[in-house]
Amino acid sequence: MSEEKRLAELDTRISRMESALQHIPITLFDPDPEDWGWLSKWFRRHPIPIPRPPVPGPDPSPLDLSRLSRVQLELALANINAGLLRLDAQKKAVTAQLEQLQQVS
Repeated sequence: MSEEKRLAELDTRISRMESALQHIPITLFDPDPEDWGWLSKWFRRHPIPIPRPPVPGPDPSPLDLSRLSRVQLELALANINAGLLRLDAQKKAVTAQLEQLQQVS
C-alpha cells in the first residue's frame, strides 16, 4: 500500500470517529466531595456486615496438671514467674507515677 493511500484511510477513520463522538452527550461536573461514585452503588448491592463482638462462652475447664510432664510443669512455672516479674515492674511504675502526681498537687 502506498503511503498516500494509508494516510487517506487514516483520515477517513478519524473523521468517522469525530462524527460519532459529536452525537454522544458529554457532561462534565464536579462531584460532591463525599460522593463515592460507583463504590456507593456497589456497597448498596453488596453490603459489608458490621463485625459483632464475640459471644462469651462458658467458663474454661480447670487445668489438669496431672497430664503435664515435669518439663512442661517447669516451663509453666517459669512463665508464671516471668509474668509476675512483669506485673511487679508495672506496679512499681504506676506507684511511682502516683507519688509524683501527689507531690505536684
